[in-house]
Amino acid sequence: TVFLLTMNWKKIAADLGIGPEEIQLAQKQSQDHYVRAQGYARLKYWDDAIEELQEAIAFNPANVDMLLSLSQAYLGRWQLKHQRADEDQVRLRVRQSLMVQPDSEEALKILMALTKSVNHRRNWFIGLGLFAGAAIAGGIGVLFWQGGLPYVCLLYTSDAADE
Repeated sequence: TVFLLTMNWKKIAADLGIGPEEIQLAQKQSQDHYVRAQGYARLKYWDDAIEELQEAIAFNPANVDMLLSLSQAYLGRWQLKHQRADEDQVRLRVRQSLMVQPDSEEALKILMALTKSVNHRRNWFIGLGLFAGAAIAGGIGVLFWQGGLPYVCLLYTSDAADE
């Protein structure tokens, strides 16, 4: 599949009058973007890594390593910022990787990491909501137990009546 995509890209370039030297230059630029992106990713500069990888893929759309790196960069940024667009991009880039290389274990590992992170975050918020609800219910219960809530309610209603 990678060979066919690469051959189609070269044929399109030839049909557009782009010569082998220009193709070679584009491939070098793609590799340069990829190398810079790897450095940014090691430093966890996700925005810069994503920008470089998008440039690299523009020149080399069937490169699985670049697609996987882009998936990983979007996952890193999602774990930092939790934006839905990044989550969607992880899923998109994993699908693209699997289209080029259907047996990519790395793509499936990235998807599994995203799924675990999303579920962990969702469970954390559910737990927080349950804790907050229990705390509020417990506070109200204590006030009722001590006879304080009716008194508090009376204060508010008598203040409103005075105005």
